[in-house]
Amino acid sequence: MQFVRDIEARTLGTRNRRSQTLTIRQRIVQMLGERELTARDLSRKLGLSEKEVYSHLPHVARSLGPGVTIISEPAYCRDCGFVFKDRERFTTPGRCPRCRSEAIVPPVYGVRPLKGKGPPRHTEHEEDI
Repeated sequence: MQFVRDIEARTLGTRNRRSQTLTIRQRIVQMLGERELTARDLSRKLGLSEKEVYSHLPHVARSLGPGVTIISEPAYCRDCGFVFKDRERFTTPGRCPRCRSEAIVPPVYGVRPLKGKGPPRHTEHEEDI
């Protein structure tokens, strides 16, 4: 995925990727660019606590730059189906506001380009100025 490589290049600067180890946040970007994962999945793969993963996600979202975002499949209630679509926090809600159930499916995260955003595209029909 080209946009993930572009993000890695931007966050790594001029350092050689092979000679340097990636930071935790760079590894999160790389993993979320490859496939969508929950915070628990990330914590297992990175060897961190879920709480620590949640503390990194807002920083990762800000560092992605224009045209790229962390998308999420929002958390939802298993009992009544309520979807937490307007939630801005990355953490899993504790309880459903509709039925008060604690059976909440956690959100799923991934790194994706925004639709209609990104670098400008040049067409073959542009005139030379």
